[in-house]
Amino acid sequence: MKEQRSLTLFILISLLLFGLYYMPVRIMGSELSFIPGDHGGARLILYQLEHGYQYLIGNVSSYWNANFFFPAKSAMAYSESSLGTILIYSLFRWMSFDDHTSFQLWIITMFGLNYLISFVAFKKIFQNSFVSIFIAYIFAFGLYNLGQLNHLQLLPRFFIPLTLMFFYSFLKKGKLVYLSYACIALFLQFLCGRSLGIITLYGLLLLSVLCPIFFRNDIKNAIGSFSFKKVYLLHFALIISSLVALFYLLAPYQAVLDGFAERDFEQIKNSIPRLRSYFFSPPTSTLWGKALFSHSAFKFDQWWVHFLYPGILPFLCFLSLIPLGIKLGFKNLGTRFYFFMTLMLVGVLFTLRIGDLSLYQLIFSIPGFSYIGSINRFININLIFLLLLAAEVLILYLKNFSKAQSVILGLCVLAVVDNTFKVNWEIKRFEKSKSIEEIEYISKKITETYVPIYEAIAFQFPNKEIKNAEIAFHHMATMLACQRVGLKCVNGFSERYPAHFMSFYRKTDKQALNFWLKKNEASLEGVQLIPYYW
Repeated sequence: MKEQRSLTLFILISLLLFGLYYMPVRIMGSELSFIPGDHGGARLILYQLEHGYQYLIGNVSSYWNANFFFPAKSAMAYSESSLGTILIYSLFRWMSFDDHTSFQLWIITMFGLNYLISFVAFKKIFQNSFVSIFIAYIFAFGLYNLGQLNHLQLLPRFFIPLTLMFFYSFLKKGKLVYLSYACIALFLQFLCGRSLGIITLYGLLLLSVLCPIFFRNDIKNAIGSFSFKKVYLLHFALIISSLVALFYLLAPYQAVLDGFAERDFEQIKNSIPRLRSYFFSPPTSTLWGKALFSHSAFKFDQWWVHFLYPGILPFLCFLSLIPLGIKLGFKNLGTRFYFFMTLMLVGVLFTLRIGDLSLYQLIFSIPGFSYIGSINRFININLIFLLLLAAEVLILYLKNFSKAQSVILGLCVLAVVDNTFKVNWEIKRFEKSKSIEEIEYISKKITETYVPIYEAIAFQFPNKEIKNAEIAFHHMATMLACQRVGLKCVNGFSERYPAHFMSFYRKTDKQALNFWLKKNEASLEGVQLIPYYW
């Protein structure tokens, strides 16, 4: 037993270190020269984390009222807030790392937590370390992560498997302690990102519907043994406190969203995964890039957001069930297997597009789900469902074949090979030094030009044709520079924008600035317009 624990710990840590090196560190470079993502979305997360750090040390008086989109209020609520991981980022800042390096270390830490915490959740369900290590590696370091480098706000997803595990345990065992833990984990996942929290709710909804169907007897026994004398008030307090805290967390988001029209289903339709999306590999995949990239690239709208291929191993695990089913009889595979299979199929089916039809329209109509703009993000929960099914197949093999344990150890090695990729120009990343140089240049220009009588500044970009993506990058750089010098700015970049702001966003001249300020009952007298040349 002691030897097996030592082996488990060795494999767990070895794959953690290898996964961290192979996925985030290789993308960043041996000297951490690159940052995954682009100059817009990635640096928005950097801004949010740095803003949270400045709030913690007392340099910023309000968390939600950040110093961009001046004079609009609650600027932080127009996109994901990254609130739940600010302390981790701040730890690196307290260790005297600069903001960009702290951001890189934050990214590495998120990958590590996805691996370790998902392992704990899977281990609780399957009671097998090697199976749990295998699927945790795919969840944390799988190829599908390459398709999400432009959405680093989706990295802190480690509370999703934890929430599902606790809620699954509650439904099967009826112990209130599991429900209280599930509520806490759900709140923490919302704290890490609103989209991820909503995606977790989707998983809880499916569990609520399917568990009573498959585990009727377990639930009846749990209800029958339930006694109010055994219920601790602490658990009720934790549940209520978590829900109240979640309500207050979402209030700022809802306040700014009240000014928007509801998203139309047609706006998000192209981001709904097709069946081929789950077999669509990034071109940088060593094994699958050539075979699984060309068959879907350029074949449909927004194809570049559909790299959802999880590697071949989860599918092979499922297919390997056929000989086992023939040997044992498919009816003897157990209730849990059919539950996980149904969970996976239903989870994918309701987030799938077939032609112009999609059942996601039913999910979209549920209050709150229209907030998610890209439905490809549901890979973060559908992959968990697929991995649960793959793990259950492996557990069935362990129960029926004595030598299956060594095969599972081999699968851990194959998982590494299956998810190998090349780091080249097709990997979405940017140079850290150039980002720092740009921000320092703008900061210097501000300090040389700013007149203290003004409450805020606005940078005017050159009067020439600029690509939309480049406009976003320049607004983002201006935000970071103003954050560095502690000034408010009109310029801003976010997932959503305040009403009337887009006129200034596209054309940062005096006329557009005056229009934006008047709509917010402010005047040009309080804002200094500074020409921005690069």
